[in-house]
Amino acid sequence: MASDRPLVLALRGDGVPDYLVGGKAAALDRVIAAGSPVPPCGAITVEAYRAFVSSAPVAGFLASLQASPIPDASTHAEARAAVDAVFTSAPLPDAVQRAIADIATLADACPVSVRSSATAEDLAGASFAGQYRSLLSVEQAEVERAVRLVWASLWHPAPRAYRALRSISERSMAMGVLVMQMVEPRTSGVLFTTDPTGPATDVRLEVVEGLGEALVSGEATPDVLVAPREHAAETFGRHDPVYEQLTRDALALEVELGAPQDIEWAEAGSVYWILQSRPITTSSGID
Repeated sequence: MASDRPLVLALRGDGVPDYLVGGKAAALDRVIAAGSPVPPCGAITVEAYRAFVSSAPVAGFLASLQASPIPDASTHAEARAAVDAVFTSAPLPDAVQRAIADIATLADACPVSVRSSATAEDLAGASFAGQYRSLLSVEQAEVERAVRLVWASLWHPAPRAYRALRSISERSMAMGVLVMQMVEPRTSGVLFTTDPTGPATDVRLEVVEGLGEALVSGEATPDVLVAPREHAAETFGRHDPVYEQLTRDALALEVELGAPQDIEWAEAGSVYWILQSRPITTSSGID
């Protein structure tokens, strides 16, 4: 491979750029740099993705895909399956295969979550929430397939339509992958440092039992706490002491990152972890 850029990086708050690891992983690296608690994690960089898609079978398929109209919604399932089939069957370059094998070590242990971190993701005006694939509780033997499936989701018809609607070019699109040690939470959810459904001076905390993905899928209805930001930490802390420090940390992150934040969090053993932080857009939720 011609590039000297790394295929895998541990995220330690060293200032990794989004053009190398994608938006989600770069934002999480900034969270780590700010001193917030984040589970052990690493990123498979976009260089690994580009090395894979430059191989003949994948490159030819993607050229044909981009030259064709985006499929109608009625055929999305078939189109997704076709993309997945190519991405899960094409051979990996040896260096990329070794990099993926190393990623579980960077995240300290399996199982891990394997999540999208595209170069156009978690943008201030387009969050791409729910557009790309995320896989949870992935064991070491399944990490390679999970990475391939996350890469494939970049070219599913729904995110392609989302990009077209927002005039986001596909010319240099690439997919990084965030790999993080799984947290088995007692509670989890999202915290919006500015309530997207109410006054901008309010903070909104949504809480569900167990994994936060239940909130996204609609399987669980969250408990919702809303309070003015000057009293939010104390107000939420009366429900659970963990929420007080979580809220203080979230408001500090808003200042550090320069914009109101939509923060995914999980609490286990009276300790909270931040799993993701992105600018608030008009759409909300976890992806």
